[in-house]
Amino acid sequence: MRNAMVQAPASLIPFQFRTKAPAPHFGQNGQAMGMLDMRHRRRKAEDIADKLPLDESAARQTTLRLDDHHQVGRIRHIGEQVDVVSRLHLGLSAQTARLRTLDLLAQLRIPEPAAVAEAYPHQLSGGMKQRIVIAMALAGEPDLIIADEPTTALDVTVQAQIIQILTRLSRDRGLALLLITHDMGVVAQVCDRVAVLYAGRIAEERAVDPLFATPAHPYTTALIDCIPRDGMTPGSLHGIPGAVPTSGRYPPGCRFNPRCASAADLCRQERPLLRPLHHGGAVACHFANAEAP
Repeated sequence: MRNAMVQAPASLIPFQFRTKAPAPHFGQNGQAMGMLDMRHRRRKAEDIADKLPLDESAARQTTLRLDDHHQVGRIRHIGEQVDVVSRLHLGLSAQTARLRTLDLLAQLRIPEPAAVAEAYPHQLSGGMKQRIVIAMALAGEPDLIIADEPTTALDVTVQAQIIQILTRLSRDRGLALLLITHDMGVVAQVCDRVAVLYAGRIAEERAVDPLFATPAHPYTTALIDCIPRDGMTPGSLHGIPGAVPTSGRYPPGCRFNPRCASAADLCRQERPLLRPLHHGGAVACHFANAEAP
């Protein structure tokens, strides 16, 4: 489900799948995100294919998606992989694109940008490769970045650096940032609004501060209770019992009911609808303090 969330807005879902809901709109002109002109992209890619080693994955990474450092191609210089985005999306010449690449690397506080541009991915650390992916995303001057687990497999220090970069870019460049993560600590640091998903459905959607202060859905409460805190006594941190159901084998009613300590017969029989909360946001729980549908 998470992969579908990343791919659908950029029209990258596999051909055997289809979307049923209307495409979301984004930007001042209200362009439908699911209707990006892929034919136009392919024509531009074909125009420069004889001049530049372009592959489809590089173009995909730099439109709306920011994934982990494994998205960096392994057999091409770093500079080539960032250059191609500016050439494809902005129509820059090879020389101008390289200057833009070096400027982006410098903005991301990568030391010796010229040397890094000539390096191969295996010569860089995980945190450095993550910054390269950010540079690739920025090279096309996007209005939206979809960050899919951007701090996974990074140590705590590097995680903090990546989070600082994303928040600074969002603030300074006026970018919208869609962050997909399981780390509630990162959510608290970065996000303005939060949609908590469970088994492919939205359980709760609210502004970040009230969500952490007074969670309305039992799953949100359980997630927050899993966050380690200073001064906790040994053994006081508990996980969520059970496991997330596999796709196609969801229980009837509320999908969280087998793991919910407050589940009743109604939860096992009827799917809760997403209802507005009195103080903003929405929750999908039969027993939450929500407004009547």
